[in-house]
Amino acid sequence: MVDPGFDCLMEIWWNSREDFEVSQRLIASTDRLPSIVADEKLLFASHDNPVCSVIEYDSPMGPHGEATRVDVSYE
Repeated sequence: MVDPGFDCLMEIWWNSREDFEVSQRLIASTDRLPSIVADEKLLFASHDNPVCSVIEYDSPMGPHGEATRVDVSYE
């Protein structure tokens, strides 16, 4: 068995990148830090909480799995 180094994966969606940035500023507020640290001691292995960000794109695959044509251009 391989230990992936984490217990769970959480997915959060925002309506825009701007909404995500606002949420990160709120979370990083020093006023919130004491309550966050206290909560994390009960919940997380806070020594290692990696964060990943992705941008989702619609698949070029058709609604019934058929291949479609995709033109890729680099600008």
